[in-house]
Amino acid sequence: MRAAISQLRIDNNDMRVRDFYVLHQIGEPSKDKEEYACNLLPSPSVDPGRELPAPLRGIDHRSSIWAESEAAARRQLDMHFPEKGPLRPAGFRRGS
Repeated sequence: MRAAISQLRIDNNDMRVRDFYVLHQIGEPSKDKEEYACNLLPSPSVDPGRELPAPLRGIDHRSSIWAESEAAARRQLDMHFPEKGPLRPAGFRRGS
């Protein structure tokens, strides 16, 4: 049991050091769509009960949006990440 606990501590420390993120992909890649991207930050105004679960807090969240135009990509973002939701888009750009 002590060895297992020791290994869990080592694994936990390793995970804290790694650079990883959660990718939220909207849409599917295709020849008639372009990729848009943005970072997702915690929302300052979250509806009660819609907060991020504890394991997802403090992790970098990014979004990849496949859409026909910039306007379509922004509409998708607004639909999937509403103003009162747990994450809000920031740094919208074309490409990954």
